[in-house]
This record gives sequence, C-alpha cells and structure tokens, in this order.
Amino acid sequence: MADFLERVRSLHEDVERVEQALVELLMEEPRGHRQRLRQQHQARELLELMAKRQSQLADIYEDKDGSRKDALQSLAIEGPELYASFANQVREIKNYHRQHPRAPLVQESFAVSEPKVEFTGEENNGRCVDLHAFYSRYLNLAYGKKYFPRDATTGESSLSYVKFLESFFKFGDDLSVKDAQYLKYLEDLWEYLRHFVERTQPLHPINSEIDGHLRTFDSLWESGDFQWDHQPISLPDGHEFCPILRKVFTNKNVFAARLKGKRYIRALKQAEAQGGAGKKEARLEYVINKLCESLLANSLLATKRQVQKKQSLSYEEWQKELEEQAMLDAGEDALADEDEDMDSEDEAELVRGIKDYPVDWEGKPIPYWLYKLHGLGVSYYCEISGGVYYKGYRAFQRHFDEPPYLEGLRRLGIPSRYHKYFFGITRIADATKLWSKLKKDESKTEWIPEEMVEEEDDEGNVYNHKLYQDLKRQGLITPASSSSGAN
Repeated sequence: MADFLERVRSLHEDVERVEQALVELLMEEPRGHRQRLRQQHQARELLELMAKRQSQLADIYEDKDGSRKDALQSLAIEGPELYASFANQVREIKNYHRQHPRAPLVQESFAVSEPKVEFTGEENNGRCVDLHAFYSRYLNLAYGKKYFPRDATTGESSLSYVKFLESFFKFGDDLSVKDAQYLKYLEDLWEYLRHFVERTQPLHPINSEIDGHLRTFDSLWESGDFQWDHQPISLPDGHEFCPILRKVFTNKNVFAARLKGKRYIRALKQAEAQGGAGKKEARLEYVINKLCESLLANSLLATKRQVQKKQSLSYEEWQKELEEQAMLDAGEDALADEDEDMDSEDEAELVRGIKDYPVDWEGKPIPYWLYKLHGLGVSYYCEISGGVYYKGYRAFQRHFDEPPYLEGLRRLGIPSRYHKYFFGITRIADATKLWSKLKKDESKTEWIPEEMVEEEDDEGNVYNHKLYQDLKRQGLITPASSSSGAN
C-alpha cells in the first residue's frame, strides 16, 4: 500500500518538476536561429516526458486492476489495526532508507539532453530545404517530361531549380503520366518534408494538423473530387492509358487482353478496397500542397533566395559567405554560454555605460549578445578612407570594397583594378610604399626591344639587338645572309 501511494506521489512530483523545468527553459531568450532550434527541441523532450508521466497517472486513476481501491480502503482502518498498519508503514520507510542511504530527500530539476539534429549543407541549419535530389528525379519522371520537356538540341529541361521550388507542390491533372515511379517520388518527397518540419519546428503539432488535412481530403474524395475514373483514357497519340495498372499501352490488342487478365482484376479489387484508383496519389498531393503553403512557406522562400544569391556570386564569394555564416553560428553558441549568468538588469546597466551604443530600426538598443557577436565594441581606423572609424570587424572588412576606400586609392594615383592588392592596408604611407613596389615589379615585365629582340650573325651566334648593332658597327661580326627577326 505504501509503495502504491509513494508511486502516485512521485509521479505527481515529476509532473510538477518537469513543468517547472519547462518554464525555466522557455523564460530564456534564444540568441539566434540555432539557439532557438535547440530550445524548442529541449522543450519538446520535456513535454514528451510530462505526457508519459500523465499517462501513467491516468492509468492509475482508471484503476483497472483495483489496486487504487485497495490502497484507499487500507487507509480506512479503525481500532487496534490502525496502529499496527501505521507501524508497518514506518518499518517499510526505514527499511527503504536503510537500503538506499544516499537517496536524495529533494529531487533535483530535470536535466534536458543536448538535441542531436543533423542538417545537410544546403539546409543551412534548418533555414532552407534541400530538394536537389527530388529535382533530378522530377526531371526524369514521365510527369516531369510531360510538363517540362527537354530542349531538342541542348537536352536541358526548361525547368530550373528556382522554378521547381515555386511549383513542385502544384500538381497537374494528366493521369497518364502518374505511374508507379511518380507514386514512389511522392512518398519519398512527403517523408522528407514531414521529417524536415519535425526537425525545424519540433513544438508544432504536425500530426494533428496532418490528420485534419486528411479528414478534409476524405470528405472531398467521398464527394467526388480528386477521384480517378476507372475507365481507360485515350491519349492524343492513339495510345491507351489504364488508371488501374498505371501504364500506357501502345497496342490496343495487348491492352484489351490485359483488361481480362488476373493482374488487372487483382489491381481493380485492390483499388476498390482502398477507396478508388489513384486515391493514394491524390492524398499525397493534397497534404504536400497544404504543408508547403503553410508550414514550409518561409523555408521555401529562404531556399529560393539562397539559390539565387549563390548563382549571383563567384565560388570564392560564396565560400566567404559560408564562412561568415559559420562564424555567426559559432559566435551565437559561444556568447550564449558566456552570458547565461548575466541577468537583464546587469545587461541594461552595461548597455547604458557604453557610449554611442547602436540601436535597431525601432530606436531600441540592440541585444548585448549581438553587440559582442559582431565585435561592435572594437573600432578600426582607416586613413585612406578619410580618417573613418569602423565599428566591428565585419564592417571593417566590407569597407575595402566600398566607394570611400576606392576613392581614397584613386586620389593616391592607384587605379581601381589594383585595389585587391591593398586589402587590409589602411595607412597612406603603407599604400604608397606598396604601389611603388607594384609599379617596379610591373616595369620588369615591360617590352624592351633593345634587350628582348635577338639577332644572329652568319656563324649562327645569337646576340641581343643592342649588342648585335654595336659589334656590327665595329666590323667584328658579319651579318647573316638572310635577315633575322625576334625569336
């Protein structure tokens, strides 16, 4: 009896402790995308643990085996037996603590584990989707070839990856190209998109939302929408398409024979058992469309912008962008660990003590962790740009490609095409010294006819042009019978 009551009490305590840990976790303001994602996965872990404990309590209060009723009846003992029951309970408690001398009297708060969520490089830590594999499969499907045929000369499809991101969840009505490979494509695409939402939006009730979409689809299917006709479809080229077998037949006699075969009859019975031919494809198309128009809308837009930006940059520029993003993500993690003990009052007091503290577009001071992340507390001086101070290393790096710096080089007589050699040079004296060296090195490669043109005498001896003319005037050599030119 005591064990039963202790178990109930322990489960209630666990629920309260998990709830407290969840409140403390969500009270922390996430610092950037990765920290927000980490916080949501940890919150989901706590919610699942709370649901598990509550399910155990629900089973206890349902009392299918009658143990709860027996435990409550044991508390209603009166008379001499009451003291004996009390003594037994005290004995059980002492025995428990004798066997477990190190058992804590007060349980510590639940510790959440570090979430293990993996993303590909194209997914950019969950900011974008990676549909390159599905794009390649789509182009090779009969469905993709129907709506986006390849060029006859180049063999390239008219569908670019950017256009695919805009239209892959908008499906056509041509049933003749929705074959078994198309169904497999839909199943794999749906599995990826659902898994992506679970990784990037762990707190969203994805299962309940999908169930709602499926119920809506079933009602539309029963009303006659989305349904495929079981009858064969005659194609414009004279071929026949069978919705049951999902196959195009070029020979009508073969097609007529297949309609009487065992495979067709078995497939027809299976389709009727599932609610009609093509219901599986229509169901997947419907939920994919709804998912992309709601939960994945922002991710698809971010993916489109990332692809367009990548196409507009060179390989070196794109690698630089990736390195900067990696530095930002690493900086967010480091600053989150460093500032976890700083409360809001300390941060506000620290911000007030910084002169010319930057503000956001609303005129409010930016978060202190962002101020430290970008290194805005460090100023960099550039004499060439006109004696300007740049706050933060990123702004300092960018200014070497901006007009003030290029104009400063022009005033020093340095053409703009040479500005790549002056990256990191901020003093006029250093820039002048480097420009003199560049001009000197360049002069060594200039065309000097007296030194670079070679001529030979009648014996085949080779001289440069200047020495050849001197020896010729002195009559020390005899010119070759035929004029020689530069080698």
